[in-house]
Amino acid sequence: MSRNGGALLLFTGFVVCILLMSIGDQRSRQVQAEPSSAAPKNGHTVFPDDRYRRLHHFVQVTDLHVSMYRDSDRLKDFSNFIEETLLQVIKPPVVIMSGDIVDSLGASFMSSEQNLKEWLAYRKILDDTKVTEKITWLDIRGNHDNLNLESVTAENNYYRKYSVRGPQNNYSYKYIYDKDDEKIAFVGVDTCMDPGSRRPFNFFGHLTRERFDEVMRLKEETSATNYTIWFGHHPSSVVFGRSKQGLSFRDVFANSGPYLCGHYHTVFNVANEMYYMHTGNALELELGDFKKNRKYRILSYDNGLLNFVDVRFGKFPVILVTNPKNALYHMPEYEPLYRIAQSTHIRVLVFSDEADMDVKVKLNDEEEQFLTRVDKTPLFIFKWNSSKYAHGLHRIQVAAEDGQGRKNSVSFQFSVDGSRPSFNLIPRIVLSLGRDSFIFGYAILTVISLGPLVFLRYRYGAKIGRLLSREGSSQWRSRLMFQLALLASIDRLLFPLIIFPFYVAFGPWFAGFMVAKHLSICFMWGSYVNASFIPGGIIHMYAVILLFVYFLPFIVLLSSRVLTTYAQHFQPTLCEDRVVKALRTLSLFCLVVYQLVWASWFWFAFGWTAVVFGFVPTGGLIFTAVLWRMATVLPRNIFCLTREDNRAITNSSLLTGSTENPEAGEDQSLVTSEQVKLNLKDN
Repeated sequence: MSRNGGALLLFTGFVVCILLMSIGDQRSRQVQAEPSSAAPKNGHTVFPDDRYRRLHHFVQVTDLHVSMYRDSDRLKDFSNFIEETLLQVIKPPVVIMSGDIVDSLGASFMSSEQNLKEWLAYRKILDDTKVTEKITWLDIRGNHDNLNLESVTAENNYYRKYSVRGPQNNYSYKYIYDKDDEKIAFVGVDTCMDPGSRRPFNFFGHLTRERFDEVMRLKEETSATNYTIWFGHHPSSVVFGRSKQGLSFRDVFANSGPYLCGHYHTVFNVANEMYYMHTGNALELELGDFKKNRKYRILSYDNGLLNFVDVRFGKFPVILVTNPKNALYHMPEYEPLYRIAQSTHIRVLVFSDEADMDVKVKLNDEEEQFLTRVDKTPLFIFKWNSSKYAHGLHRIQVAAEDGQGRKNSVSFQFSVDGSRPSFNLIPRIVLSLGRDSFIFGYAILTVISLGPLVFLRYRYGAKIGRLLSREGSSQWRSRLMFQLALLASIDRLLFPLIIFPFYVAFGPWFAGFMVAKHLSICFMWGSYVNASFIPGGIIHMYAVILLFVYFLPFIVLLSSRVLTTYAQHFQPTLCEDRVVKALRTLSLFCLVVYQLVWASWFWFAFGWTAVVFGFVPTGGLIFTAVLWRMATVLPRNIFCLTREDNRAITNSSLLTGSTENPEAGEDQSLVTSEQVKLNLKDN
């Protein structure tokens, strides 16, 4: 087999393997839609009217991150939130704490360990406020509650000792809220990995077959309730694992109630409202964190229809429209949406620490109207004729002002006929990105990085000079194409470059202490820890970053170095452009600094063994140094170019600069046909 054919075969085989990995986990089966159990037999008598009945509200909080090292005000605010907001103003019967209760990070950003003091601080707030005596508290683990945890039965699994639900449940559980002939099921799904590694590789969630069976059992046990609210910590896109029937986690809550989660912390405030309806009518509602943003969520269940509003702690008045339902969150396969048309009143919950309140409503461009308070409840109503809004989307605006002059307003689109607007792009992307997306991205970046090299080698071979005769090409483009082709013609550089992404995808990254004192070995596709296997998750994203930030620029820099070496052999009197040389030196310095920082990151996270046996983090530095050195000292006979190619290169302005004796440079660039034959034979 020729050298060109071998390179092409190796590259093609690698890309096929990566693509098969990216699509191999895409199979999905949907749970069969069941008729909505929310609609009773006498459904015509159940609809939103002017009475405070069949109306319930709940609260969700997530990502508290109790820390002994950072932001001491966080605990004070959380305590005040419970005492002043939950117990005195909102008074929900149920509160969901959807994970990352504690921070579990040491004084350094990369160290991670379960901290007993943090759990004691969390429990002390619950006990001091006596909130669990008045409110049903549903807490569940997040990835920070599972950092560096050998197993769910480990001694330092403080969730089992100091949380509210941990002592009763190892993993997932259910709670049935039963009031006024309404049964609402809350199903908490523990998606934490077992064992739980140190950060940063503890970002994704996982459901084993056994834990999936447990979730399916809970789904069956709650099927007779009026409504089911699912909650957990991880968004569904980063929870992998399948049931024995091939179902994904998202399939479980498809055609069911919404799934409430946290984990993403508003993505650096880029996406403050992350909600999305996935394929199969699977509504996912991610909530911003209490850690920095002090966010919480109020949900309402009004005659079978669920609405919600996300609020910043301390902001009053809080407005939650319960009827009509926000059209964006319609669940036609599950909720009795016909009740919007049957309803006689617009219904709004308004919460404030002030008793006096003025609440107004505006529909489309109509006049503002005052709402009436129902007794001393937080419910405000306004009689309406829903048939006036029977077709298409309409807008409702509600404004409230309390006795202290504080104002707030909400606005959204609603529909009576089931029309629904589109979700925003950023939440759709964020809540859809998962492991498969990163694997696919890795394959694409591999093609972008190596594709040009393989193509140029296969297309031009040793006849690189033809690249310089192409019409309409700029000098910089010609230079880039030529230096890449030159790099592709050198086996000792090309084949290590092809092998690099192949090794990153399938070879071991490092050996280190990922969990407690157990030596582990980590691959992109998973890790082996103390005889247990942890599927690969967030490491796929780091692999994509590695290719984009390091590997792709390194190929360009290496090809530039090869071109300089070529010029030193065949045009020794020509001075290299200073700008090109400076840019190459600066870029190489940045890449080396990036690799040093990356290697030190593994040191702090997983110990010295992750650096000594860091086949990717430390090995990347060695890889860079070795290939750069090889490109610098390439012998003259390694460049298998024809006489015509060398003459074309000499006569071109490919390498800008000046020579003291141009004729000497041209004479030295000529290679005889006998030399070419000898070079080809040697290679």
